[in-house]
Amino acid sequence: MNMFGTKKCIVLICLAFVLCFTGCSESPDAKKDKSEHHVLCLGNSITRHSPYDAVNWYSDHGMAASKPEKDYCHVLQSLMRNNNANTTVSARNIADWERNFDLDLDELLRSDISGKDIVVIRLGENVPVEKEPYFSGALSKLIEYCKQYTERIVITGEYWPSERKEKAVRENAEKYGIPYVRLNWIWYEHQEECCPKEGDIIYDTQGKPYPIVGDFIITHPNDKGMEYIAKAIYEKI
Repeated sequence: MNMFGTKKCIVLICLAFVLCFTGCSESPDAKKDKSEHHVLCLGNSITRHSPYDAVNWYSDHGMAASKPEKDYCHVLQSLMRNNNANTTVSARNIADWERNFDLDLDELLRSDISGKDIVVIRLGENVPVEKEPYFSGALSKLIEYCKQYTERIVITGEYWPSERKEKAVRENAEKYGIPYVRLNWIWYEHQEECCPKEGDIIYDTQGKPYPIVGDFIITHPNDKGMEYIAKAIYEKI
């Protein structure tokens, strides 16, 4: 075979390889979950907080987000709707459970969890120090209850760092083989960017602007912090 023929042969072999590789590999869109989902986020004030005059909070969404569409549940819903426009994400504040593990889970959750195919457990910040030794066991019971409705459960770590509670979350994620989403990196690495400040403008339930006043709200994630949380959860869903 002459040199020209050899070069032509090599080119044809390379072309065939490229075509085969291209044809066999999935496009990014093919890997997306395009199914309709109904997600329930179980959380505390970071997930949703109704108006509370005592801390100058007049909104009804994830605390410190400027508007409902900026909290992590709404951002997560927006991300998931890029794949299926009918997907919904609902928020349920069960901060009372963080303080009292003896609450009846069926009474607390049945009406909210029915019909949901994904549950996000985003809890722990309000667990008092004296109850921390029991947090892991309480999480196990919560996960087992949720598994009666769906096998698709995602659990997040703490936004406000706590080594003991983070360990409880990780242990349960490993025990039940469910995705674990670490969040304390947001606090460690982006605290200045993600913590609101007094005077920042947020919007009440009527869409009217008002400034953040006092120390309570500013410990919660602002719009950027909520975005980080939503994207971290989305990657695991």
